[in-house]
Order: sequence, then structure tokens, then C-alpha cells
Amino acid sequence: MSCIGGDYMVKHVVVFKLQEDKKDELDNFVKELRELPLKIGLIRSYEVGIDALRSPYSFDVVLISTYESMADLLKYKEHPAHDEFVAYMRTIVQSLNAVDFVF
Repeated sequence: MSCIGGDYMVKHVVVFKLQEDKKDELDNFVKELRELPLKIGLIRSYEVGIDALRSPYSFDVVLISTYESMADLLKYKEHPAHDEFVAYMRTIVQSLNAVDFVF
């Protein structure tokens, strides 16, 4: 299944682990993340959640978003509002993992 240029929707999933000394930024981080759909119109669906279990293996925040196409996801990633968020994110996030899949 080719995902570039195909007629497939794309799911973008990212998990974030904040730096230990930045955990007090969690609420603001989530607020900033939740504001992205207001600034970027390409997002079909958008969910942000905070880890409830808080196990040693858990990440702190998850983002699950949907796009009409891979082209829309790439436009989202290149949007100035996304760039601004990424610059902020880099100041408080220890690590992240992401997966983008078509369906």
C-alpha cells in the first residue's frame, strides 16, 4: 500500500515525556498542544490526553490526530504554528515517539 499520494487518510500519533524538572509545565504544554487545531485548519480529528496510570514506563502526554491525506499531514508539519509549538516543546520534552499510519 503506497501512502504517498494515495487516497488514504493518515493517523498521526505522538507520545511525549517531559523532563523531570519541567513536569510543572504539563498543563501549559497540553493547553498549547490543544490550541494547534485552532491555528491549523488541516486537522480532521484531534485528541490530546494525559497519562492516567503514571507508571515508570509511561509517557506523559499523547496526541492522536487524523488528516485527509499524507499531503495534509506534511502541510501541518510545515505550518508556522506547528514550528512555534515544536520550538516550545524542545525546551521541556525529554523524549518523544511518533508513528504515522494510513487507513
